[in-house]
Amino acid sequence: MVFGIIGENCSGKSTLAEKMKAEFGAEIVTGKDYLRMAKSESEAVSLFREKLCRAVSGDNIIYVIADPEHMKLLPDGAIRILVKADIDTIKERFKARMHGNLPAPVAGMLEKKHGMVDSGSYDCCFDGVNDDPASLCQTLRKAAEDESGNDMETGSLIIDPISPISGSKDGIRSVCIDSSEARPTAFAEEIINSLA
Repeated sequence: MVFGIIGENCSGKSTLAEKMKAEFGAEIVTGKDYLRMAKSESEAVSLFREKLCRAVSGDNIIYVIADPEHMKLLPDGAIRILVKADIDTIKERFKARMHGNLPAPVAGMLEKKHGMVDSGSYDCCFDGVNDDPASLCQTLRKAAEDESGNDMETGSLIIDPISPISGSKDGIRSVCIDSSEARPTAFAEEIINSLA
């Protein structure tokens, strides 16, 4: 399976990715790490896309994305997870990364980019401040096993977008942002039922 973990800097993507790595035995690729796959960028992109496409129904890969441009590398069938955090938390976390100093231009850049990826189409929205990564992992594993009849290592999972759901239970704030006429899959219905 391919998990795309998408969010702003310091929103909690890496924390979630590490928990998912432990839970699913997945490889983590962050940002432009795929450039190590080849000498030229175009060849690396091509190889990485092929690897992600194979992984949709094979090995588990987590692709951590902060740049909206990289979202287009995710293949059909990838699970897209938006990780959100409020701007004050993002600034505090970034400040800690910079040894306690957050220069005004950096704070301005964070403010300008805040919410930049929020309008995309996602299968899950994870609150990187208040939600529990273990709960999301447990819900994803159960839903994938229920839908595929296989374990996470060999099963594949396709999710159709449904209307947003608000509320909170087991660490999920909303599911399947971006409405369409598609019916919810068993995975989406499992999450909907867990929120009820």
